[in-house]
Amino acid sequence: MNSKSAARKTFPNGESLAIVGAGSWGTTLGLALAERFDSVLLIARREQVSRKINELHLNEEYLGKVTLPNNVFSSTSLEAVKFSPAILIAVPSSGMRDVASALCQLEWREGKMPQVLIATKGFERRTGLLAIEVFEEEACSSDYPMWGEPLVISGPCLSKEICHGFPTLAVIAGRKKDSVDFWREKLSSRLLGFMSFYEPLGVQCAGALKNVYAVGCGIMAGAGFGANATGLLVSRGLEETRLFVEAIGGDPRVIWTPAGVGDFVATCVSSESRNHAFGRAIARGNALKGVGGVAEGASSAFEAVKRARSIGFGLPLAERIADVVEGRGSISSVVSAVLSPLCPEVFTLTKRRLACGASLC
Repeated sequence: MNSKSAARKTFPNGESLAIVGAGSWGTTLGLALAERFDSVLLIARREQVSRKINELHLNEEYLGKVTLPNNVFSSTSLEAVKFSPAILIAVPSSGMRDVASALCQLEWREGKMPQVLIATKGFERRTGLLAIEVFEEEACSSDYPMWGEPLVISGPCLSKEICHGFPTLAVIAGRKKDSVDFWREKLSSRLLGFMSFYEPLGVQCAGALKNVYAVGCGIMAGAGFGANATGLLVSRGLEETRLFVEAIGGDPRVIWTPAGVGDFVATCVSSESRNHAFGRAIARGNALKGVGGVAEGASSAFEAVKRARSIGFGLPLAERIADVVEGRGSISSVVSAVLSPLCPEVFTLTKRRLACGASLC
């Protein structure tokens, strides 16, 4: 079966889910959510990947010999998503705008707009926007103003563990309680459960920043440091993330959900994390080899720091990680940021918020 025929056969009259992105993350989501739908369609960029999914039920390039459920299909045609009432976007942040723009350019029937769910984590290059902000920007400029509000999902979801049958819990977030709760119930499966959170910007921010700090943890591990340093880096990263979320108008309580501390621990500690592996490779002078998939922390670090500076405060630890990733800084500067007392930039912001009577709880 080729990808075009798969697009025609995948969605008869039953409930369906389209996933844009057939990398490790998108394919893992397809595997985990397949039991909740009559069919799942993975939109792949390359015909070879799509063909193997359809013919062999494998995506060997990203998931090895993991067999996909029989109701998971693939197509290279974005047009195929028009048959689905729900579209889940799971592409790297660098591809988010192109996908959002392409979706907005499709011809949709009024009243038949799908629910968009965003699993992309990261800051867009040059603009520093989060994935949900990119989608909303493109949707607002499109000919289809009837797009509903997108929902976001994030949490500790290492692909290898899910594919080997280990369950996890993620967060689904949006501003409309009824929509969030409906899709939480609809999507929750045996492998991937969801809890509700009613503020999506903070969830996206935490998901993007934890990739940066995971790179930092990898750098520390590659340089020979142990669990003490990792614990310090995670705690410092969580504090910087909390302040960033608050500064952009998000709900800082996200830090204590699976999308916050849960995702931080999984990504910053696990050797299965691409971002952690990328950091280790940097420390060993071999950043361009041996890391499969996309390490979002590499592209997000600089943009996160730049956006923080644009709204009046710094992310000292993230900035030093960004410098190392960009080849401008030393590993010793990351070590110093981790081991030093509260950094001046964060301390200044903290004092200012306390002076205004803001709660830091």
